[in-house]
Amino acid sequence: MPRHFRISPVIALACTLLLPLASSRSANAEVASIAWSASIAMPLPPRYGMGVAAANDGLIYLAGGDSYTNVPLTVVHAFNPISRHWTTRASMPTGRWSLALVAGPDGRLYALGGTNCGPPGFCWQPPRPVGTVEAYDPATNQWSTRQSMPTARTGLVAAVGNDGLIYAIGGQDVNGEALATVEAYNPATNSWSTRADMPTARAFLEAVTVDGLIFAVGGNAGGGVVQVYDATADSWSTRARMPLPAADFGLAAANGQLVAAGGQAGGFVTTVQAYDIAADRWQLDSALSVARRHPGMAAGSDGRLYVFGGWGPGGPGYGGAGPLSSVEVGTPGQPGATKPVVVLVHGWHGTSRHTPDECRDGGGNYLQPYHVTSTSPAQDSGFHDFGSFAHNLLADGWDIWLAHVETGPDHTPPLGENAACLQWQLAQIPKPGGKAVLIGHSMGGLVIRAYVESALYRDDVSRIVTLGTPHAGTPFGHAVCLTNALPWRSTGHEDLAACEFATGGDGYIGGFNQGHSQRRAGVAYHFIGGDRNPIVFGQVLQYLGLEGPNDGVVGAQSSLGRIYWPLLPPSEFVPGATRHILDVSHSGKHWEIAYPVIDWQNLRLDWRPYVVEAHRWYPSYFNASADDNTSMTDSYACLRNLIGWPLLGYAPGYAPGACPIAETVPLTAPPEFQQDAPVWVALPARLGQVATGETVTYAMPIDTSPMPVSSRPLAIAVAISPMSSARRSRAAT
Repeated sequence: MPRHFRISPVIALACTLLLPLASSRSANAEVASIAWSASIAMPLPPRYGMGVAAANDGLIYLAGGDSYTNVPLTVVHAFNPISRHWTTRASMPTGRWSLALVAGPDGRLYALGGTNCGPPGFCWQPPRPVGTVEAYDPATNQWSTRQSMPTARTGLVAAVGNDGLIYAIGGQDVNGEALATVEAYNPATNSWSTRADMPTARAFLEAVTVDGLIFAVGGNAGGGVVQVYDATADSWSTRARMPLPAADFGLAAANGQLVAAGGQAGGFVTTVQAYDIAADRWQLDSALSVARRHPGMAAGSDGRLYVFGGWGPGGPGYGGAGPLSSVEVGTPGQPGATKPVVVLVHGWHGTSRHTPDECRDGGGNYLQPYHVTSTSPAQDSGFHDFGSFAHNLLADGWDIWLAHVETGPDHTPPLGENAACLQWQLAQIPKPGGKAVLIGHSMGGLVIRAYVESALYRDDVSRIVTLGTPHAGTPFGHAVCLTNALPWRSTGHEDLAACEFATGGDGYIGGFNQGHSQRRAGVAYHFIGGDRNPIVFGQVLQYLGLEGPNDGVVGAQSSLGRIYWPLLPPSEFVPGATRHILDVSHSGKHWEIAYPVIDWQNLRLDWRPYVVEAHRWYPSYFNASADDNTSMTDSYACLRNLIGWPLLGYAPGYAPGACPIAETVPLTAPPEFQQDAPVWVALPARLGQVATGETVTYAMPIDTSPMPVSSRPLAIAVAISPMSSARRSRAAT
């Protein structure tokens, strides 16, 4: 059940006067600097009133709380902000809520005070605070009992001072009275001492330590007062008040600011208030998506802010509210700061199982690219198929855009037409430094190459990353290309792109690569392929020797720009990229595949679904499991290494082990690391048939200058056999 507290008339009056501030800003308000998203969930049960603390091991720990059972919880979970994974840890010996959890100077977590009671009866009137102190050692996953606080209390805060001691501040006693009491705990001696009282008695406040000073903010008394404690001097000072006085909110420090999120201010609020420590000034920031009081909040090791659970609308309680399991993630930024740009280019949507996309509106005008923000998620675009990528890229500090690609069951134009569409869309996107990173899935990677490696290019791309792109073609393209001969595929309804990405020479992928044989100077290329073949089609591709290991649609070697030979090493078809193979499948969005059947009544080809066990599709490039659009996949960890991590200022290549290279020597180095790399030249190529007994020879320049073995170019000998008459016949059909 919810815990109540007494709130002063001063706060009630201030809330009445200042609530309009929470919903609107004046014309002079600063630009919001935090982007919030609510797409992570805590492990069950939903809860509020738990202790939350960021530990020295980089994890955020949640301990205790209540889940509307009137039985304080003992559960402990640890959250990894980098991988966004949860783990369950040893339970706290004493269940309680409204406790304080703090990371001590010795690496342990200390749980102090709170309310410990359960059925029968109600445990919030009167409150039943405890002085219990228990310490958790993350290294051993064990709890131990420590000396209790001299003053039992609930709704207190705890923080570490500049003298290395843990300070228990404020709270509410057994009579429901707010306290000004400050007591210091020495972990080394397991002893307590009394310190100078806080100037304003209050409970359900929040506190955080910045540069050794403890900031005690808000609470159920004092009208949003902010007071700062210097442990060395054992003295308090006062700072600017919160614009919207609140209690039971979350508080964390980031980028020289204190950020107060949600809370109780005449009701549950979504308000986020940011305090500039140096300027001693508050401002309202972008609001949470869900109103919540008594959440937990911490700054993660990834530079983001996390608001966990709380009590709010939609929870399983009473009156339409209750404990929450949702987590809101805030990405801090500086007002007016410009983020680097990533543009996602999706793949082929040529079956009825896909959502068609268009490049132009009904009037023939190009459509604007879709801008992904915390309030306009990628899934709202209607044509998104990048799973968790958009969410994670946004959280990592990128400015995310989705490009339109014209493709659908009735028509997919040549790749060059979509390249022209991409050119126009890129021109509409503001890009710091004038360039963007392009990420293409499947056919989208060929659309990117058709733009960058043609006269359309406008020097506005810094990197290309492709995932599951058939750079050397796929037999699947032939199955679709052949349908262009059917009556219903009249002019304007052909799938011409499928022919271009089908395996083969002129008129197929060979013709595309002949027209796009030069890698664009100044652009880094990265090819990622998968070798998890979850469906029958993929297994056929592998075991008939057509594609070898594949992601279910595209061969792993084709994704890397190589031609697969069953008995020979793969041969280079598209040089000039770093290459990476991961244990992932092509796409997790549609776990039903379609196979063609002839609709004789309407004289057209139709597609019928073939159900594949869902788990066999995962992990895919974009989803760790079904309907999971938040968890980080192996391919995203690889992507982060290839393009960097703007929020933390990491350049590409900061963690090489996160993205294994599929060969001993990468074909190119990203621009940031090309100072000592060899100069790569485009090798001559011939496309077409080789007659039996014919010998084809080309001269290749070799750089004989001294260099480390790991940097020397490779010379690759490739045996080429002429196509059989049967294969020539199929290619000509």
